[in-house]
Amino acid sequence: MGDEADQFKWGVKTGVGQRHKAVIFYDSFTYKSVQYSLYDCAWFYNPGDVETNICKIVRLFETPTHEKKARVVWFFRPGEIRRFLGDVEPKWNELLLASGQGTGLSNVVHLVEFLSMIYHVPFAIHSWLNFFCIV
Repeated sequence: MGDEADQFKWGVKTGVGQRHKAVIFYDSFTYKSVQYSLYDCAWFYNPGDVETNICKIVRLFETPTHEKKARVVWFFRPGEIRRFLGDVEPKWNELLLASGQGTGLSNVVHLVEFLSMIYHVPFAIHSWLNFFCIV
């Protein structure tokens, strides 16, 4: 685990928590010489699952106990949320970014648990920088 920690570096500090001043927010992090920033997208794959899970990084922070975390907002496929779409009929290959409040729309993830599994996805995607995969 120490090897992974040696390869991790926070980017620019952007502020501290309002209620908990010991929480520090950042604009990016670098892992294995690759920089990942706020609003980048990530592709999570769990072995055995049929589909992947895709999210957008919206907050990067470190807790008072030095845990490295990120808040992510999830993308959904039309089939996963069809009952919420009403008359809207998106194409089968569209992804819809979650918004609003509710369980499962966003989560806080522990970066260190996922860093050893980051995998670059070698394809172009318009307006999504540093798209990466966690397998």
